[in-house]
Amino acid sequence: MRIALIQPAKPDDKSAAAKDWSLCRPLSLLYLSCAISKSQLHESEIFDLELLFASQNDFNVEKFITSLDFDVFGITSTTFTRHEAAAVVKLIRKHHPGKKVIVGGVHFTHCDLDTLANIPEVDIVVRGEGEKTIVELLNALETSAPLENVNGISFRAVCGEIRRNPDADIFEDLDSLDIYNVKSPKDYPEFLMGSNDPIPAMSVMTSRGCPYKCVFCAKAGVKYRHRSYQNVIQELKYYIEEYGITSFNFLDLTFTANPQRSKELCQAIIDAGLEIQWWCETRANVPLELVTLMYKAGCRYIVVGVETGSVSVLERIQKGVTLHQVEALFSHTKKLGLDTTGYFVCSHIGETYEDAIKTLKFINKVERMYGVSSALQVCMILPGTEIENVAKATGSLPELFSWADDYENPHNAVLGQVTTIPLFFDRLTREQVADLLAKLRTMRQLRSRYKKLSFDYLKIALRVYGPTKLLQMVLDDLRAAIFFR
Repeated sequence: MRIALIQPAKPDDKSAAAKDWSLCRPLSLLYLSCAISKSQLHESEIFDLELLFASQNDFNVEKFITSLDFDVFGITSTTFTRHEAAAVVKLIRKHHPGKKVIVGGVHFTHCDLDTLANIPEVDIVVRGEGEKTIVELLNALETSAPLENVNGISFRAVCGEIRRNPDADIFEDLDSLDIYNVKSPKDYPEFLMGSNDPIPAMSVMTSRGCPYKCVFCAKAGVKYRHRSYQNVIQELKYYIEEYGITSFNFLDLTFTANPQRSKELCQAIIDAGLEIQWWCETRANVPLELVTLMYKAGCRYIVVGVETGSVSVLERIQKGVTLHQVEALFSHTKKLGLDTTGYFVCSHIGETYEDAIKTLKFINKVERMYGVSSALQVCMILPGTEIENVAKATGSLPELFSWADDYENPHNAVLGQVTTIPLFFDRLTREQVADLLAKLRTMRQLRSRYKKLSFDYLKIALRVYGPTKLLQMVLDDLRAAIFFR
């Protein structure tokens, strides 16, 4: 059978969060395509609508969908792109009414029954990692075998009844999927994350899953597995030799989830003499000697999920780190010269305004003392998370809320957040969150203003504002500086 694997375009969202969206190879579809190719029974082709929209001013998705000729259509989606995925599904059904439509990805995995009940154009949902499931499913479709025998899917039976098969076994042999041999796009416009310069890069995933169980993460607790360091080195060498790429984004959920394995990989990069630079995500409790080794192996940018500056909130969200560990890491990265970004979230479960102020003060401290850049966003409600359960229990999300509904909240944009994802509000209100974000901007403006302080600057300010107003401004700034300390 011939299957079209489709990645939907990113949302047409004008929020500040959407502007930070970076193009990235559709790794999940590349892995599926590799598994299908290895089966030698079926054919697949990847269509990345996100890239097509970004590269073609006149791209027409309906005309494009109409032009496709495949036996089966597969669409992946995150919660951010669920509306775009649903639109593609409906176009496929309109122009290819007799073909099977399969959806998958992290969003549909957690919303399988909701999707089948509310998007009638979808025939089958593949749950979880689909490399094994997709081949078995295509085999069953080609031979008209009962779908009840395919684990890892939810589907609409001939009688119209929605059925949910048992989960598929988790995919263990990550080394068997060499996606760089399956249509790796040479000129895909990926760039090194964290860098201010547009440095061509390639995204690579060296592990799957995450052993940690943060309440706001849809992938919390998924079994952690990793590729052998030999297999990763082979892929890196391929990109270096084939494309001249020497910059990489390691898209592991937590690159250092297994510190010993991370140490082996970094040492292998050094031993192989690979002169590369790379970006990854890590945690605050990473061993500092491993961070030093990462830097020696070419790591130049890291992201750390700090989440909050409140000890009580850290415990409540089951982060498993301390603020002392955060500061120790940031102090170490400053000494190394390792560019570090801290991710923070406000409006956690039970978080008070006083807790959030502690976060602002902690952000000010790490930015000022350790040169860390940081980002603060509002806690989002994502399907399959503990936050979603709490939101429904507390009324922050309607009990009968459907992720298939055409949800959009324009008020999110005021807070700089994507408008299609519901936000979680517990003890903090929207107004308080807006106030917190305004305080954060003031805090940064304050540091910026006095960083360039000079005698000439004061003379100009005195001439522009006059002595009385200038004195009042200085006093206001002083009060603000004391507040954020």
